[in-house]
Amino acid sequence: MKITRKLVIDIETGKELYRDSFDYEGPVELCIRAAEAQANALENTANQNAAQYGSNAASIGANLTPFYTLQMTNPQGISQRDIGAQLTSSLAGTGGATSGLTGAAGKMSADTRNPMGFSGALDAAAQQRDKGAAQTGAKIAASNADTKLT
Repeated sequence: MKITRKLVIDIETGKELYRDSFDYEGPVELCIRAAEAQANALENTANQNAAQYGSNAASIGANLTPFYTLQMTNPQGISQRDIGAQLTSSLAGTGGATSGLTGAAGKMSADTRNPMGFSGALDAAAQQRDKGAAQTGAKIAASNADTKLT
């Protein structure tokens, strides 16, 4: 391909008076205004999309960051106050039943003048009370752990 840098033509005769040119064999780039306009439009669209996605990400972050911060400082689960209330209500029945049995045994031993007659039964009742208390505490702790996992 011949590249012309300068060309002089006689207007009246149409003859070439001077030509400054050289042969070239390499890549050629075209400057087409339609392609340039299309590229600019695509760039603008990409910038608008990036701004929109950035805005959406900021909105999502504004909602999630406080939520996860709250979860880190105040994790889900049963509060200590509620655990205490559950233990109190669960253990009140076992303590009341055992104390009632102890009172009845004390009355019976005073009436019969035999203080040793109920010691085995009272020991078994105390053992069952302690076992029930341990099971209740374990159930509440497991419930709290399950709540934190969900």
